[in-house]
This record gives sequence, structure tokens and C-alpha cells, in this order.
Amino acid sequence: MELKKHIPNALTLGNLACGVLGIIFLMGFEQDGLQNRMIIFQLFVAALVFDFLDGLAARLLKVSSPIGKDLDSLADVVSFGVLPGLMMYKAIGWSFQTPDDAEFGIQNQYFAYLGLMIPLFSALRLAKFNHDTRQSSGFRGLPTPANAIFFFSIFLIVLKSRRHSVWEGPIVQFFSHPAVLLVLCIVFSLLLVSEIKLLAFKFKSFGLKENWTRYLFFALSFYLYALLTYQGVPLIILSYFLISFVHYRWVEKSERV
Repeated sequence: MELKKHIPNALTLGNLACGVLGIIFLMGFEQDGLQNRMIIFQLFVAALVFDFLDGLAARLLKVSSPIGKDLDSLADVVSFGVLPGLMMYKAIGWSFQTPDDAEFGIQNQYFAYLGLMIPLFSALRLAKFNHDTRQSSGFRGLPTPANAIFFFSIFLIVLKSRRHSVWEGPIVQFFSHPAVLLVLCIVFSLLLVSEIKLLAFKFKSFGLKENWTRYLFFALSFYLYALLTYQGVPLIILSYFLISFVHYRWVEKSERV
């Protein structure tokens, strides 16, 4: 029994370790650092897997605890707050460069600091989540892992835009524009602590009637990712908001009947 209760916390520490290592590799990252990019990608995916498994293990083993909940939030701040925030710090700086520039000016460096809103608001969101009893079956505000996935995809899009290609496509051009990046940092930071109702993926049953919006989101996400790979992630997050709106409208209508 003693060993069993430490399994979820060990998985949470795995999440934290991946976040710390991701930051270390990001600190030495350059635009053409293909090897570091792959390592950061693998560490980020591993952090997501650990974050999923620690909650699953706690529920299956029935060993949830306040310490585990606090530890999970601390790990998420690093992996899904600090790491994507630093990614956006670099991405915004790169977006102000011309392809031949080695550095960006000091005035643009101040704009890059706006990426640090992400860890600040992620920490605030996680603190609120730990004490908000309304979020047991759904979310109020954007979850930090979803926010981190969004900004990681933006980081990859900006990297793609830095290559010397004549035509990168509208998605890359749009999401690598400096003004768009600055607005995204502000808007998504506010979405983290907003009161918007968003769909959670804790299945109480697997019936189609109760879960059709979840299945719709999974199907649409798979299609967009298969079609556009990481460039489809911003569209997936947008569909998450739209399907969540449809879901809660449908739930409210069902409750009135």
C-alpha cells in the first residue's frame, strides 16, 4: 500500500523532469538546431503522457491526495507554463528578424518578453483550478496542457517560416507574423483564467448520445492533424472552443426538456 500511493507522484515528477530538461535544451536552441528541436518535441510529448498517466494512476489505484494535486500543478507550471512561455519568447524574437538578420534589435526584445505572460497566467490558472469545485466535470478557462500544445505548434510554425522558402502557405504566414504572436500571447493568457466553459474528456460512459461532441472533436482533430500535421493544431484548438460551445448549449437544452 505504501508503494502504491507513490506511483502517481513518481509519474508527476516524470512530467516535471521532462519540463526542466526541455527548458535546458531550449536555452541552447538555435533556429537550425534540428537535433535539439526533436529532443524538445520528445520531451514535451513525454510530459503530456506523464501528465495523463499520473491522474489515471491516482484514479485507478484510489490514492488521490492533496499533496499529489499540488505537485501536479507545480509540474504543470514548468512543463506547460514556463517551457511554452520561453518558446514564445524565442519565437517572437525570431519573428521580428528578416531572414538574413543574426539578431533582433533591443526594442523588439521587449516585445519578446510578452511571451512570459504564459507561465504567469498558467500558474494563476492552476492555483484557481485546485480550489474550484465547478471544474470536476468540465473546465472553466483553457486547460494549461491545451494552451501549451497550441503554443508549441506556434513555435514550430515560426521555425518553419524562418526557412528560405518562397511560399510557406497561409497558415505559416499568418501565425508567424509578429503582431499575431503578440496578440495570441495576450488572448490565450486571458483565456487561461477566463470563465468560458470548455469540454473535459473524463468519460463517465462511452455511449454516443452522451459523448457525441467528444467523439466529434476527436474525429475532427484526427482529420486536421492528418491533413496539416502540427500546422493544424491552431485549428484544432479553435474547434475545441466551438465544439465546447455546442456541447454546453446542447446540455442546457437537454436539461430544459
